[in-house]
Amino acid sequence: MKKQHHRFMAILVAFTTLCASWLLGAPAAKAADNNQLAFEYFVGRGLTKEQSAGIVGNLIQESGDPINPGAWQPGGPGRGIAQWSEGDRWDALVGFANAQGRDPWALDVQLDFIWHEFSTTEGYAYGQVTAASTIEEATIAFSHAFERCGTCMDENRIAYAYNVYNLYANGAPAPTPPTDPGLAQGTTTDLLTLRTGAGTGNAALDVLPPGATVPVHCQSRGELVSGTYTSDWWAWVDYNGQSGYVSRAYLRIPFGQPNVPEC
Repeated sequence: MKKQHHRFMAILVAFTTLCASWLLGAPAAKAADNNQLAFEYFVGRGLTKEQSAGIVGNLIQESGDPINPGAWQPGGPGRGIAQWSEGDRWDALVGFANAQGRDPWALDVQLDFIWHEFSTTEGYAYGQVTAASTIEEATIAFSHAFERCGTCMDENRIAYAYNVYNLYANGAPAPTPPTDPGLAQGTTTDLLTLRTGAGTGNAALDVLPPGATVPVHCQSRGELVSGTYTSDWWAWVDYNGQSGYVSRAYLRIPFGQPNVPEC
C-alpha cells in the first residue's frame, strides 16, 4: 500500500510541475555569465570585440541584465534575448529550434539563431555590424538594422556595450584608477558615460560601472539630465586613464567632501 501511495505522490508532483511550467510559459532563469557567454560567442564567430560588445549591449537593453533567453514582453509580442516578435521572427526561431530538436528558450539556440539570421534574412544587418570599427558604431548598427526598434534609447545600449567591453574584452574588469585625496570623490549610482563635453550629444570616451569612485576636479553647467538625481551640473573627472565630463545626475558626492569648484 505504501509503494502505491509513494507512486501516486510522485505522479502528482510530476503533473503539478508540468502544469506550472505550462502556466508560467517561458523559463525565467538567467545565468550571471550570460553576458560573457554571448560576448565570447560572437568573438568566436570572428567579430571584433567592439562589434561583439555592441551586440550584447543591445541584447541587455532588450532582455535585461544579464541577458535573459526567457524574457517575455509583458502584453507584447517580444520574446527572447533579442525580443523577436511572436507571429513573425520568433516563429522562425521556434521552427529553427524544432528542426534541430532543441529548446527555443535556450541561450545557445537563440545565439545560433542570431547568427543564422545574419547569414540569411538579416544579411544587411550583418554587413552594417561588421563594417563598424567602434563600440558606438556597432551598437547603433545592430540597434537600427537588426532590432529596428521604435524608441531605441541608444545611449543605454552604448553604455551597456561599454560595460561589457570593459568586463570581458581583456579577460578582467577595467581597473578603477587610484583616487586623489586632495579632490572630492564621487561615486557612480548607475552606468555613467564619460564624455568630451557637458551634454549627451558629446562623444563618449568610456563608461563607468555602478559604484565606481572617481576624483572630481571641477563642474560646469550643461544639459539637464534626470537620473538618480535631476541636475544640469556636469563633473570633470578622471577614469581609466582618461579625463572628461559625467552628469551629476548619476554621480553622488557625499557630505563632507572637499568643495567642487566651477570649471
